[in-house]
Amino acid sequence: MSVIQSLYRKHSAIRVLLYPVVRIRRMLGINSSSKQELCDLHQKIIVEHLQSLLAEDPVLTVKDFDGNFRMSPSSHLFVRILREGSYEPQIAKLVEKFAPTNRDVIDVGANIGFFTVKIAKHLQQGRVLAVEPTRNALLRLKDNIARNGVSEKVLIFEGVATNREGHENINFIEG
Repeated sequence: MSVIQSLYRKHSAIRVLLYPVVRIRRMLGINSSSKQELCDLHQKIIVEHLQSLLAEDPVLTVKDFDGNFRMSPSSHLFVRILREGSYEPQIAKLVEKFAPTNRDVIDVGANIGFFTVKIAKHLQQGRVLAVEPTRNALLRLKDNIARNGVSEKVLIFEGVATNREGHENINFIEG
């Protein structure tokens, strides 16, 4: 029970003040699930407005990955961090717990560098090989590696990790 609900039940003066709001809510059929849907809709609208207003890539602090990251406002990473305040916190903890501190590590599909930066900061010896084939993610990856001061611990491979030689087309989603 929320604080407002508790006060509403205990104090008749608060019931009188909130009666119009409660009455309208009941008339519109707003219950807990429809309130959540309404909140989700408003949140989606706010995120879409923010995405349309940004003139350039924002830089967000992502505490789970110990750094600041430039990312596309149209990316699912940006939206998820705005909505949830984090990105994959459980996996970030597992990386911190189990990633070696004195060996080289390969980050295949490094994207914009969350795991690359996390692991590079975790390493006492060794380096991270960050593999990323897509142009936009690669540009942000390079920027994020420099931004977080781990350039000396990271090598970037601009391509795909595979067991075959040759060329392939990659389909990717903008952002």
